[in-house]
Parts: sequence; structure tokens; C-alpha cells
Amino acid sequence: IDDLRKKTQHELDSLSRLMIEENNFHSNILQLVETKDLDLADKLVDSAIQSSAAKHILYTYKGMIYAARDRHPEAIELFNKSMSMSSEFPLVLVQRGESFLKLKDYDKAIADFKKAADINYDFDYQVGKAYEQMNLIDSAIVYYTKYLDHYPEKIKVKEHISTLTSSKN
Repeated sequence: IDDLRKKTQHELDSLSRLMIEENNFHSNILQLVETKDLDLADKLVDSAIQSSAAKHILYTYKGMIYAARDRHPEAIELFNKSMSMSSEFPLVLVQRGESFLKLKDYDKAIADFKKAADINYDFDYQVGKAYEQMNLIDSAIVYYTKYLDHYPEKIKVKEHISTLTSSKN
């Protein structure tokens, strides 16, 4: 075993370095989008697409950049491209849902958020938010409560539910 470990250590170190670089790339892109450094994010994603166009997540990031620029139809096209290359996953579903919300296409937004919530209950919050924007307060409360079932410490969500409940009456 020690001989095998010595023979493969270099390859394992190289793989470890590659994984760290990949994780750093993804973290950096998300940070750049969050801080609105969109030109740099755009350049990095375009460069990555040129060298590895088969990675669906790159099109998700590109869509996030378009969405941050309020170019939601183009963002949705890129989210669709990402999903056509891979299965639907929560990040892209929620991002596309957010773009649908901005375009006031509530049914599509809710459908995406519900698919994401089926995979990860964290996204029940987005379903509630979409229903609230549609002024379907009872449905919003249902999904905020489902979210709160998993995160009972979220005081602001509890307070928001109380506000919605009292505004109904």
C-alpha cells in the first residue's frame, strides 16, 4: 500500500490542485456577480466557455450575468441552454425563476421554484415570494410556513408571516 501511495501521490496532488482551482473559479464568479463586477465575470466566463464549452454551469453563470444586467429574456435562453446540457438543478431553476418573476411570468416562475423546492426545501421561500407577488397571500403563507418548518430560527420569516396573516383580516 505504501508503494502504491508513493506512486500515485503526484497524481492525487495534481487532482487536488485542479479541484481547488475549479472551486475557486466558481466561488469567484458567484462573488463577482453578487458584487456587480459584471464585466470581469463576463470575461472570465467567456474565456472558460471558449476552453470548455461543454460545461453547463458556465451557461448558468452567463445567464446570471445577463439577469444582473436586467436582460432577462437572454438570461432565460442561457438558463435553458444550461438545462439542455444537463439535468435541471436547483441553482439554474431558481435563477430562471427569478428572471421569470422580473418579467412577471408568475406561472413559469412558480413552476421553476417548485421543481427546485422538490429537490431542496430551501427554495420553498422563493415559491412563497412568487405567490406573494401575485397577491395570493394564503398560498404564500403556506410556502413560507413550509420553509419555516426547516428553519424555525428565521425570526424575520415568522414576522413576515404574521404581517401577511394580519393584513388578510
